[in-house]
Amino acid sequence: MAATHPFLCAPEVSGMTGIAAHPAPTPARRGFGIVERLSARAVAGAALGLLLLVQFTQVFRRAINWDEFWHYNHLIQFQNGELARPLNTLHVRAFSWVTDLPGNAVDHIVVIRLFMFGCELAIVAGIIALATRFTDRVTGLLCALAYLSFPFVFQHGYSFRFDPPSTALMMGALWVLAVRPLDVRSMLGAGLLIGTALMVTIKIVLLLPAFAGILWWRWSERRFAWDYVVRVAVTGAIALASAGVIFALHSRGIAGVASENAANIVEGSGATMFALEAKPYWPVAIAAAQMAPLVTLLLALFPIALWKWKATRAEKIALVGLYLPLTTLLFYHNTAPYYYVFMLPWVLIACSIAMPFINARITASGTAALFLVFGLIGYAFEEESPIDKQRALIDTAYATFPKDTAYFDFMGMLAERPKANPFVTPATLKQYHLANRSIYRAAMEERPVPLLVDDDYQFQQLFAEPYVPTLTEGGVPHFSPEDAEALRDTYLHWWGPFYLAGEDIPSGSEPYRFEIRVPGTYTVEGGALALDGRTYRPGEIVTIDRGAHVVTGSREKPARIIWGERLHRPSTPPPDKPYFMGW
Repeated sequence: MAATHPFLCAPEVSGMTGIAAHPAPTPARRGFGIVERLSARAVAGAALGLLLLVQFTQVFRRAINWDEFWHYNHLIQFQNGELARPLNTLHVRAFSWVTDLPGNAVDHIVVIRLFMFGCELAIVAGIIALATRFTDRVTGLLCALAYLSFPFVFQHGYSFRFDPPSTALMMGALWVLAVRPLDVRSMLGAGLLIGTALMVTIKIVLLLPAFAGILWWRWSERRFAWDYVVRVAVTGAIALASAGVIFALHSRGIAGVASENAANIVEGSGATMFALEAKPYWPVAIAAAQMAPLVTLLLALFPIALWKWKATRAEKIALVGLYLPLTTLLFYHNTAPYYYVFMLPWVLIACSIAMPFINARITASGTAALFLVFGLIGYAFEEESPIDKQRALIDTAYATFPKDTAYFDFMGMLAERPKANPFVTPATLKQYHLANRSIYRAAMEERPVPLLVDDDYQFQQLFAEPYVPTLTEGGVPHFSPEDAEALRDTYLHWWGPFYLAGEDIPSGSEPYRFEIRVPGTYTVEGGALALDGRTYRPGEIVTIDRGAHVVTGSREKPARIIWGERLHRPSTPPPDKPYFMGW
């Protein structure tokens, strides 16, 4: 039975199975008379609806994030039979059809965002329902408002990532376990939801404390009867079995040995994501606390509220379990802003008991208004979206470079061209750094990579003069010395963010020696030159093999050889940077 304390508004009678009626509100509770409760519900509901409507416009307006491009890459890899990741790639089954729609990757990702927004709506509904389970409907609405107004959730709650669908699935499972009797239908439903979520992303293991606390609470309601333990075990078995079936079916379209790939992913994730060391995104957590002061206050008030809450030990254990995912910010590696979409719902459900501390000072309607204001302030001060620039750059690349043109970039912005390097996140770079392995030089030795796309800070710094090596947030170099030398010696700026393999040859009469790491067809530009004993004039085509070459003879003007067969450089100036929005 839900508890009350002097700051809590009394919950309403619920019609849900297994939930006892809550005591009626007393006039002595400041700001929570019947009129205030009705108006607070209307204000909170209206504020939530308005904020959702404003956020929905962002689905179409906000620039595509680098992670979204990388997830879209998975769809193309799967269609080409090149996807070698059996875990964390279930989205390719759901969204492969999107690539057949008109437009390019930007337009396709926007379509997928509509589904992600639907997942966020399910998360919001779950927060309301579960927070109401501990408090009342008004507080549930306020907790949902707190979630939606949080800057990183407002920006990334609809992003094409694992977080929205996995969180929605787990929220559905937790609602079943917290509200419904654990009968056969509930066991099947919760098990299937958890098993599917496990195949969406293995990081749902971070939610174990939240589920353990709820299960302990529900077990206590059954006076610790052992038949409930059996039902929970059956639910877990259903979850594992359903995950296994989905894995087996999904693996049929995966390149390589699926079991070995999965083992490598789990081993690599454990070694990198849970290492006890300084985490690259701790500054992000500090920034989040500063940008959302009301949510930060709510999180800070939870221990006090829990101490004062007149409830059973089991209920308090359930709330502590829900609150514990907040501690993942201390030890989990990948806590970038989009992670808060996944982590924050459970914590805010726990903090429902702290909400009345704020309401007692400014009323529930005032709290709702403040959350709305904070959300709208974040929206008003967002930088201009370069989503149209992204469309233009992708269209230019596809119209200019042949379909088999391999390229280097950060996240795989040109999904329909073969990407030659991995998604170079801090975690990826750390793994290569610890293994003392080359990324780019080794890739160029395996196959020709004529194109480099400058779509991230690391490439901007690479081609800056003078070049100063930079470090990731995790403290490792963006490029090894060998990779930096090979890239700077291979690629020349061509147009906008596009760099092509080539060589600038100065005027003069001295022999000029250089190395070609990208064999293929090149076009001569500028002045005439004698390459490997043969003279070429501007506009002529030359096929150059990998290795050392020499330009001889007198050169009246500087010359350039640039990869490609008379590629048409756009006559219009390229879009100005930036091409992406910040966190």
